[in-house]
Amino acid sequence: MRKLLAGAVVGAVVLAIAAIAYATTTTTYSQSFINKKGNVLKTRNASAGTNFATSSSEDQNAENNHQPKAAREFDIIFPPGTKFDNAAGPQCKNLDTTKDPPCPNKTKIGSGHAQVLSPFPGDAPIDATVTAYNRKGGLWLHVVALGNQVKLKPVFKGRRLNTKVPPTCIPPATDQGGTCKDAGGNPGKELVLTEFDLKTKPLQKGKHVLIKTPPNCPKTKLWPFTAHVEYSDGSKADYHTASACK
Repeated sequence: MRKLLAGAVVGAVVLAIAAIAYATTTTTYSQSFINKKGNVLKTRNASAGTNFATSSSEDQNAENNHQPKAAREFDIIFPPGTKFDNAAGPQCKNLDTTKDPPCPNKTKIGSGHAQVLSPFPGDAPIDATVTAYNRKGGLWLHVVALGNQVKLKPVFKGRRLNTKVPPTCIPPATDQGGTCKDAGGNPGKELVLTEFDLKTKPLQKGKHVLIKTPPNCPKTKLWPFTAHVEYSDGSKADYHTASACK
């Protein structure tokens, strides 16, 4: 049972990249462009990394250990004018969780941390490590918790980075059409993310730039970011933040 739960925990980290739950959930979302030193990058038309962080807490839902509800999709909408080019560096063709590391080290572009929460009252959040790798058309995210590994495949589309978020069900429940259910079709349990952060580094090769900041800075002196989240109950929400520019 412990092995099955461990595997479910890892999946929850990457497959629930954001969570906003019930009426009394408190959620934070922040994102900014950063330079090689990890400081906020305000320069236009510049090679940038990004600093992303989200957290969620719930003071109700005690019967499920104060879990937030799980996301089924998490999309980051970058500021207008942002450009992406994965040819800026080596690319990992396939993240292979049977190898260590699962992608060539030269394709690594970032790292971070996450926590997930089980629905069993009294259980504490479980820590996980997050590693990001460059790939054609997007990123790989490699997450490790309790000795288990899971991969996620965000996709660049226009100025968006879109991530599908299937559920991570706790046995005996399984994923049945995007919902955790047992063999009899009854609702099951899953694990939910409560914290996630990731920093990626600037990457450039000649004219190719992985992430290029917009060519213009608005009058507000802020570049807007939006997180679009779709949840397990069918609800949707947008969360806004900004990165300073000049």
